[in-house]
Amino acid sequence: MPPADMETRIRPLLVAHKADPGGYETNKALGIVLARVRKYQLHAEPYLRRALAHGVVDGDTKWMIDGLAHVSLLKGDLEQACQLFETARQVFPDVADFAFRLGDVLFRLGRFEESSATFAAAIKRLYDAARGTAPTSDAPPEHLLGPSDVICRFFGEQAARLDLYLKVRALGWIDHATPVLLAPNRQVANPCLLDHWARYVRVVTDPTESERLRNRQPAGWIYTDYYPLPDGRVMHRDLAHRAAQAAWDASDHPPLLSLAADERRRGEAVLRRLGMPEGTWFAVLHVREAGFFDEDVPWNHNGHRNARIDTYRPAVDAIVERGGWVVRLGDPTMTPLPPIGNVIDYAHTPER
Repeated sequence: MPPADMETRIRPLLVAHKADPGGYETNKALGIVLARVRKYQLHAEPYLRRALAHGVVDGDTKWMIDGLAHVSLLKGDLEQACQLFETARQVFPDVADFAFRLGDVLFRLGRFEESSATFAAAIKRLYDAARGTAPTSDAPPEHLLGPSDVICRFFGEQAARLDLYLKVRALGWIDHATPVLLAPNRQVANPCLLDHWARYVRVVTDPTESERLRNRQPAGWIYTDYYPLPDGRVMHRDLAHRAAQAAWDASDHPPLLSLAADERRRGEAVLRRLGMPEGTWFAVLHVREAGFFDEDVPWNHNGHRNARIDTYRPAVDAIVERGGWVVRLGDPTMTPLPPIGNVIDYAHTPER
């Protein structure tokens, strides 16, 4: 059963399941809800298995297979995850996610050629579909950049994904299309950054236009996670970004973005308000913790990315001793820093 703090949220589902513990609908509902909450994904497994054992195929089957495969990944059973994603790809060939998920697992299993071939087939299908979206015969096609909700909601994703797409396009590794990002205002993590990207990307904020374009799926949708390299391989962006940046630097391309003079003045004014003297040099510190994504569970597969802020104290002291300042970034769930001279705990300031 799920932990007690989930019972309030899903009480109706728990009541229904108690009345019909072996039923398809009750197990499906509980399994899908739990699988979508990072902190409770492992608790979804028995419900998903019971539901899938009924042999019913409906609109929710793909979510159940996907959830069960992610449980397998959390448990370290890559072979089982591979089998589940392969099954999902065969049953739901129009769901591009399953091909990409399968390619990711194949890569982790060391089956690199199979992984690249799986990615290549998936992105070819998407790019071929996008080529039919050109408004006229001599105009470039449109690329609806996805997943748009992820790009908009998280600062790092908004920065890295758009940077990589635009560089790969400029290098000629993909079609020179018109990029489009669906960006409802309420979902944008950093409007200032998005304003910069709007020089290169058509940003759609109008709900009606966003809905029209969203309903066009899959035509024009391009996943910003996978890219072809000049040597023929297709890689996940974590690896493709390294190759693209190396090629970008070798070609002496300038950075895509730079701060305007008024933005620098505004930023410097904030630093003055926070106590930093004018003209002071500073270093930025970000130490990931589990709170932002509610990942404080033993099976958290991002645990290796987290650390304790106090383990960086020697680095902070070294900077301060040399006359610099430290600006600690993050979100309010992070462990607050104790008062330290020349250190701004920006994660816990109203300015954030």
